[in-house]
Amino acid sequence: MSRPVSFWNFTQTKNKVIPELLKYRGEGLGLSAIQIGIALQVFILKLNNSKWIEVINPTVLDMYSQIISKQEGCLSIPNVRVDIERFNYVEATFVNIKGKKEKLVLQGMEAIAFQHECDHLDGILIIDREVV
Repeated sequence: MSRPVSFWNFTQTKNKVIPELLKYRGEGLGLSAIQIGIALQVFILKLNNSKWIEVINPTVLDMYSQIISKQEGCLSIPNVRVDIERFNYVEATFVNIKGKKEKLVLQGMEAIAFQHECDHLDGILIIDREVV
């Protein structure tokens, strides 16, 4: 389990953790701090416009609409793809890199990737969610 980023370690997260995530992001749509050995509630996420956002202390407010089944892969488990069911829409809040709280409504692949990265923060991998 990842722990929340506190006021006291926000600067270190901003100056050290986020650059490390960006360095190791690879071809994925996101990367969480726990995947590089840092147990903080932080991840980066690639939006549909190819812009990367930094997500600190995310809170999912709502997940709704249809549940869709898609194959997902994970940088933590190379060359493995599994069928997973996820909600198509996610509404969430998080703290951005400037320390400001933001609210997002995501759909489609952005929503799926957000849920995937939140799972990492809770110690859940794609193989734990596989639909058989």
